[in-house]
Amino acid sequence: MFAMKFPVVQRESEVMEMGEGYFEEALSNFTKDFAYGGAIRHLTDRGYTVDQIIKEFHYPISRETIEKIVNQYLVEKNS
Repeated sequence: MFAMKFPVVQRESEVMEMGEGYFEEALSNFTKDFAYGGAIRHLTDRGYTVDQIIKEFHYPISRETIEKIVNQYLVEKNS
């Protein structure tokens, strides 16, 4: 399985907070990709740009998230 590495800190409570933040971000990214990733990748295959996806489909996610999904998909597709 995957081993998660956290920076060494003085107090146990700080490690707990850092771990929870990491988990929350990972869960958020997974949820967004599950809900919108497939559609965004499909639109990218159809030639839509990030601006067109934002303008025409009004997904309730940030531009940054849409750009990340598109860029990551294009990198993986062209590998």
